[in-house]
Amino acid sequence: MGLTVNDIPKEYGADTVWNYELGGKFRLFQGRVQVNSSIYRIDWTGVQLNVGIPGCGQTYTQNAGQARSQGFDSEIQARLGPITTNITVGYTDAQYTATALGPDPIGPVLPAPIVRKGDSFPVPKWQFSIGGQYDFHLGGNRGYARLDYQYVGKYFRGPGPGVNAYSPDNRNAESMDVLNFRTGYNFSGLMVELFVNNVLNGGAALGRSANRGGCSLNTTTGYQDPDCPIFVTYNPFTTITPQRPREFGLRLTQRF
Repeated sequence: MGLTVNDIPKEYGADTVWNYELGGKFRLFQGRVQVNSSIYRIDWTGVQLNVGIPGCGQTYTQNAGQARSQGFDSEIQARLGPITTNITVGYTDAQYTATALGPDPIGPVLPAPIVRKGDSFPVPKWQFSIGGQYDFHLGGNRGYARLDYQYVGKYFRGPGPGVNAYSPDNRNAESMDVLNFRTGYNFSGLMVELFVNNVLNGGAALGRSANRGGCSLNTTTGYQDPDCPIFVTYNPFTTITPQRPREFGLRLTQRF
């Protein structure tokens, strides 16, 4: 980035947030259905951003311009006889609305951008979940069976081309979904439960690190190629944190 230790900011300013939200909570069909929903917008000025300097491990904090987050969320809960269901859906669009430059280095080197207008925050745009539970009586005791599904959409873990923190190998976070099942039966105070987590045995990468980092501008074109031909750090090995694999279990709970 062309910086010396004297160029790094010694302090940073305050940030401010304006939050606008409109929502409602509704009970329908004699209280058997509950609906909660809202839309929102957050305007963030003077974002306090932790900036890493590629290749040397040094970090500093500076104000990074403006950002905006907006979206909606809805939740529905319903009780239909012995069946209870719940559905939630959320959408979030969170991104920087202005380009922010780093400190001005001594000499002819131009300040490097730390974020660019349109760079998104590491937040999935879409999230969705649905679940249902069936309650029953058998032999004078109570039991249940429940199924839950959750989906988290893809998103970007870091900034895009044109920023020194851009890492093409780690940037894309894939979508993830998981299906869980559990059932239980109460034997006069002894609850016996069987569960299966990650029924479909999905293996999405929850985290990823290593490979190319500190992608610099192409000295010939003055533009940072998405393919990252010039980089500060490189590790041929990739560390991936996957979803926990399918898991079976039995749980016994005694109440006194």
